[in-house]
Amino acid sequence: MQPKLEMPIMKKLLFLMLGACMVLAVSCAKEKNCRCSVPGSDKVHHLTIKDGDCAGLNTLEYNDEYTAFRRDSLYCIEK
Repeated sequence: MQPKLEMPIMKKLLFLMLGACMVLAVSCAKEKNCRCSVPGSDKVHHLTIKDGDCAGLNTLEYNDEYTAFRRDSLYCIEK
């Protein structure tokens, strides 16, 4: 007589749900590397964001060495 190695259905569902939750939690916390270009210019910015989507980045505000304040319109994709 061989021992049964089958798991009850509820345990299988529990393991599947836990696995799905872990994958979801890891994917939500992942930083994204974005490559953004300025329309009409050769300027490219490489940005890392903690949440959100790269396509949602529309403007970048920063200080550069020539002007005190600068704002660029952006078109961004995920690297």
